[in-house]
Amino acid sequence: MLSFVSLKTIYLILHLLGLAIGAGGAFVSDVLYMESIKDKKITKDELRLMSIGGVMVWVGLFILTISGLLLMSLDFAKYAVSTKFIAKMIIVLIIAVNGAVIHHIYIPRMRQLIGNHLGLDPGFRRMSLYLYVSGAISFVSWVSTIVLGAIKKIPYNVPTILSVYLGFVLLAIAFSLLVRKMFLKK
Repeated sequence: MLSFVSLKTIYLILHLLGLAIGAGGAFVSDVLYMESIKDKKITKDELRLMSIGGVMVWVGLFILTISGLLLMSLDFAKYAVSTKFIAKMIIVLIIAVNGAVIHHIYIPRMRQLIGNHLGLDPGFRRMSLYLYVSGAISFVSWVSTIVLGAIKKIPYNVPTILSVYLGFVLLAIAFSLLVRKMFLKK
């Protein structure tokens, strides 16, 4: 049928599709969140759109997982010892845990805040700390998996790769907390 296309190419196309859907959903959700809270209120429609972005993340992660397992099945021995692959899998796990926290804890809590003035709501003020930190973790994690996937070979061990990743996460968290502080001051 498609003799000119290898299984690896098909699996890679699926993997890139999952990446586009997952990372796209995460990035769009982050932008929607920032746009939604500009007026210090969140509407039902704004929260619904953020939830759709969350569904996109889960669909993307599902496709990434299936296509990743298929790619791995083609050369398990290579992937099992690849520091790049192991580091990437740890970061993908962080994406999944972070996403679960956002969409199963914070989105339901935000439903309770629909129509409230966010800058004055003590519940939002506390929760916003975690939302900004989670957003920073999400952004750096998705970008890191994209970079790790794009680079052919990385001559560093897993702790070194994860240390660099952690450094970027900490910088992003610091920046996001500055943005939060400016938002809460207004």
